[in-house]
Amino acid sequence: VWQNKRPLYNAALMRLSASRICALISLLAQAEIKAKTQYDESVWPTIHQLSLETCSPDIKLAI
Repeated sequence: VWQNKRPLYNAALMRLSASRICALISLLAQAEIKAKTQYDESVWPTIHQLSLETCSPDIKLAI
């Protein structure tokens, strides 16, 4: 991680619980698999969900 970006990542790590980070990593893995294997489906809704859930931990979206 770039030196000037470390405070942002540290703040996110302090804001999110370990279980929440694991869930977000799982969602990221799903997005990667979808992008690489399911060409007829858009990965952007999953990326959107990942972004929102990272920024707002209390939000619950079902895609």
